[in-house]
Amino acid sequence: MRYPKRLIEVDLPIKKISEYARRDQNVKKGHLHTMHVWWATRPLAACRAVILASIFPDPADPDCPEEFRKKAKEVIKQIRGGNLEDPLILRKALLDFIADFSAWENSNHPVYLNIARELVQSAHTALGGEPGTRPLVLDPFAGIGSIPFEALRVGADAFAGDLNPVACLLLKTALEYLPTYGIRLAEAVQKWGDWIRERAAEELKEFYPKEPDGSIPLAYIWARTIRCEGPGCGAEVPLVGLLWLSRKPKNMVALRYRGNKEAKRVEFEIFKPEKESDLQPPIVRRFSATCPVCGYTTPYKRVREQISAKSGGTLDARMIAVITLNPDGSRDFRLANKKDIETAQKACEALDRLKHKYQGALSLIPDEPLPPDGTLGFRVQKYGMQTWGDLFTPRQILALTVFGRLVKEAHEKVLNETKDNAFARAVATCLGLAVSNMSPYLCSVSYYGQDHQRTAFLNNGLPMKPDFAEANPLIPNLVGGIEYTISGLVNFLKREGIISGYVGTVQQSSAASIPLPDQSVSYVVTDPPYYDAVPYADLSDFCYVWLKRMLGDFHPDLFRFNLTPKDEECIMDPGPPRPGEPEKTKEFFENTIQKALSECNRVLKPEGVAVVLFAHKKTEGWEALLNALINAGWTVNASWPIETERGARMRAKDSAALASSIFLVCRPRPQNAGVGDWRQVLSELQPRIHEWLPRLAKEGVVGADAIFSCLGPALEIFSRYERVETASGKKVELREYLEYVWAAVAREALNMIFEGADASGFEEDSRLTALWLWTLHSSVNKTGAKANNEYLSDEAEEISSKKPLKGFYLEYDAVRKIAQGLGAHLEVLSSPGGIIEIKGDKARFLPVSERRKTLLGKNEKFTPRRKKKSIQTTLFEMPEEVQEEVILPITGKTVLDRLHQAMLLFAEGRSEALRRFIVDEGVGNDDRFWRLAQSLSALYPNHTDEKRWVDGVLARKKSFGF
Repeated sequence: MRYPKRLIEVDLPIKKISEYARRDQNVKKGHLHTMHVWWATRPLAACRAVILASIFPDPADPDCPEEFRKKAKEVIKQIRGGNLEDPLILRKALLDFIADFSAWENSNHPVYLNIARELVQSAHTALGGEPGTRPLVLDPFAGIGSIPFEALRVGADAFAGDLNPVACLLLKTALEYLPTYGIRLAEAVQKWGDWIRERAAEELKEFYPKEPDGSIPLAYIWARTIRCEGPGCGAEVPLVGLLWLSRKPKNMVALRYRGNKEAKRVEFEIFKPEKESDLQPPIVRRFSATCPVCGYTTPYKRVREQISAKSGGTLDARMIAVITLNPDGSRDFRLANKKDIETAQKACEALDRLKHKYQGALSLIPDEPLPPDGTLGFRVQKYGMQTWGDLFTPRQILALTVFGRLVKEAHEKVLNETKDNAFARAVATCLGLAVSNMSPYLCSVSYYGQDHQRTAFLNNGLPMKPDFAEANPLIPNLVGGIEYTISGLVNFLKREGIISGYVGTVQQSSAASIPLPDQSVSYVVTDPPYYDAVPYADLSDFCYVWLKRMLGDFHPDLFRFNLTPKDEECIMDPGPPRPGEPEKTKEFFENTIQKALSECNRVLKPEGVAVVLFAHKKTEGWEALLNALINAGWTVNASWPIETERGARMRAKDSAALASSIFLVCRPRPQNAGVGDWRQVLSELQPRIHEWLPRLAKEGVVGADAIFSCLGPALEIFSRYERVETASGKKVELREYLEYVWAAVAREALNMIFEGADASGFEEDSRLTALWLWTLHSSVNKTGAKANNEYLSDEAEEISSKKPLKGFYLEYDAVRKIAQGLGAHLEVLSSPGGIIEIKGDKARFLPVSERRKTLLGKNEKFTPRRKKKSIQTTLFEMPEEVQEEVILPITGKTVLDRLHQAMLLFAEGRSEALRRFIVDEGVGNDDRFWRLAQSLSALYPNHTDEKRWVDGVLARKKSFGF
């Protein structure tokens, strides 16, 4: 039977969707993702667009039901005029609608909602759906629920599965409680949230006392301490890494310290710096601590041993400063005093009394063990922390315990008031989530930065912090307080409660064993885990231990385990496995993901469509996923890059990290797919890439995003067959085919870079350089986003003594494939004097400055000259006009070598040498020199010296007579 193509198999307005997806990630009010902390979330805008494009048939397809065309023309006229009789014009109108509906402001607009739901229902019935039913969208890796939540929004049914109980609790709230109770739930959570906040304030106010002027403490700044191991010193050294307290231009405040040799104590003061350089170096850098009393630096290993002996050093940390919030909303900063310390001690004593009276089934303080040392993303165990309770100060534990008890009391009050057990459970669940969402800000590994409280989680991990900020949970609506987390949840419930009505199905289940019958699902849209990207289960244990104490009685099925289940979790983790659990190797992950994809194929209807998101940065990761897809019986029909990653990710800088997720569109492979001819497959490959890559470029998709986006069209050719064989009958493995794919992409990209000119006229080093830099290009690079380096944790402590390497990095295997496609020889280009350096699984493109000795033949240190500040310069002037002894370098063998020589001469201000090199030596007579310079100018990132130097050379082209 023939089925019409869906829009997502034909076209997708990726540029517009990406624009809205970027904005979606920055929405702070009313968004699903503000409900509770979760990791690696995907923008709702992208999920909404992909679901609609998967459901809508292409009106220009001959097999598109006329019933759908008629409905589409009817409803689209509500927002667009003109004649829609032409199927191609109707297709464009539907794609425009999908793009416009991706905008946050349109996501709950009544007109857009009604159009989407009418079209979804029309497509479902026109394609053979039973009357009175809706299409079912499955996401077996649902997480916080971005995909199933948007499925409900557009009028489909949603089945959300996840192995993680914390994720299931979030899914129940968004997909079951919210659609069932709507605004009533939002109002009840607001009412009883206020009740909890007021009761907690009465019980806890003595532990967060107000100032005499009425201001309240916002955060307490603490530092773990060690004893200086310098000869004869022994001073207590507070491990202060963050000296800034406020970086607001009109209120810059920081800490300053000095060593008191007589008292052998470090003393602090607060001052107002005028600039960054006014600050002293931090006392601790990546856990190496320099004593302000004697100047001795205790190495990180000994610092770690000292802290480890104190179970993390939380209980004897030193309070340094207090940030207060004035009645008018301004902030003050002062040093901690005796009363502050006594108040913290009073909280410790109150907790001790509570422990003696406590009789609960679970321990008052979470005594569940932390993951084994070496677990992916975790460092705190190396510093003596053994249980989840070790991450909290006594006052923090006291506060969280009080909030947890009040959640249970609120449940009883709602139940007595409404006599509705299900509703009372829904309200209590929301209140518990609000408390849980506060806990990452209320622990001893959170910190204060960018003028507000920051979460304990950093880069999808839980690193150790030498100093930390203890938030006041009673503060008004600010990050770190209960009012802030309650209001964030209520705003979400209110905004989405207006359009509630469609209730989803949530089940705690493994994606490798989906609890649905064969061929029962219309669509699969899922975002599976990526190898070792995020340790979801271990991170969620942070919240699980508190949620279990608050909500365990209301959700016994979800909280029946000591910690979140991990034995079936689809992840790769280099850390040691727990007793009785499998080792989470690469092979474990790949086998599990293939089982999950096979299960998705089993439950999907023959006419169904699946979309799998993937954003792994390694080619081997892509090869494994694609191999799993093919082995699971899928054929790949298309792939679309949509920006889903935040631009300020630290790993994005000067590396080929993806800014986009690639949405792979799949169909079940027919049983009679047959055998493909290898020669025929290869003959179709290059024309397909030639068609696809320029199309992506027009949408602004370049670099690594474009390379991986070519996999869909390439796989469409290969995966349509049961297998592909050579003329001799040998089966062609996917890995072999992908080698040809990378080569085809490399050649096509190179032709685009040199604007259709014959790229073969350039030597291999020029070709590889151009494609290397192009591969690094992504929206992250183009936006100029800078990584947030305000807090240096211990992640790189072992290499802290080494200078960071400069240059541009790619995975070695990607470089190998690119070079192979270009006919470049890595063994030559990585030899002494070459342009790249290979170490392990990474390849580094050398900065031009590191090639100076090879290219200019001098041994002195490279020091680019710059203009004096008093002399006004234009962008492309020489750095400094100096009297020079004109010594010309030996002309390089390749065009790239000669261009790098010219760039270095410009950088050093050697104006006359540059003129003679380009003019007298005839370097500028080679048109390839200027074409390469122009191309590299467009490819070098804006923040680099290379960009400035090559532009400087180009700016002198006309004055040199070219």
